[in-house]
Amino acid sequence: MGRSAAHSRPLIAADSAMYCHPRSLDCHPILLSPSLKPFWTDRVCPSDRGQTDVAPCATVITMLPSPVEKIRVTSHTMRQTARAREKFKVPMKLHYASASPFVRKVMVSAIELELDVHLALEPAANPTLPTVRNPAIAADNPLSKVPTLVLADGERLYDSIVICEFFDAVDGLNKLFPDSGMVRWRALRTNALADGILEAGVSVRLERLRPENKRWSEWIDGQLFKIEGSLDVLEHSFDSWSPGFNIGHIALSCALQWLEFREIVDDPRRGRDRLYAWHDEFLKRPSMERTRPA
Repeated sequence: MGRSAAHSRPLIAADSAMYCHPRSLDCHPILLSPSLKPFWTDRVCPSDRGQTDVAPCATVITMLPSPVEKIRVTSHTMRQTARAREKFKVPMKLHYASASPFVRKVMVSAIELELDVHLALEPAANPTLPTVRNPAIAADNPLSKVPTLVLADGERLYDSIVICEFFDAVDGLNKLFPDSGMVRWRALRTNALADGILEAGVSVRLERLRPENKRWSEWIDGQLFKIEGSLDVLEHSFDSWSPGFNIGHIALSCALQWLEFREIVDDPRRGRDRLYAWHDEFLKRPSMERTRPA
């Protein structure tokens, strides 16, 4: 079966087996094994590349799908994704609050994956007040937190990172969660740091809601120290986490805008030019514009 020149791979000896990485297209010989389960196999010949100085044909084996090239998704994966999406003809219920950065992360992910049309939004009353129990959310999540997702079959999913990864699995192309390598761990680390910033920020906000004579100033200072330190690390390590687009970027941009929205930190942009230049550009994405906190 022929392929266009743009997606052809280099050839080696006739009738040999190669492994081709789906992203880099680097190829090298491999030993076939009965336990090998290739993502796809193909036969390519010199005519596919317009070459005459290589061996007649070779077997190409690619083990992993590319998350960025839909042309390479096999019909099997497409059928799996279609079956998964078929389940969502009945909308999923999402307990949400428009100002919650954790909910926003879920909504941005859904929009990016074109799954938002399958969500029935259930607004939560007083979702961030730990002193007020929300029976509607508690019925679906014992922690009584947003976001909480209720699937058509009644299955419940929480918290935000679980819901986002569920959406990415439904989509099937690893757009938000890289499938392997250090890029995956950096994405998850950035998400964890963003969530930690938000948790510290929420703690500051709740403490400031207390009567002034009952506020614990040392607690507030400790949480602000965590936030400021995290922002500094993100500025200094900018080159390691900023490339591409993944769940870490969504979580981080949601966190940065929430800090300013709630005025948690005094002048968080000071001395962090690269971080906030990236953030301002990221905010131009339609998914971010549609989900601005209010």
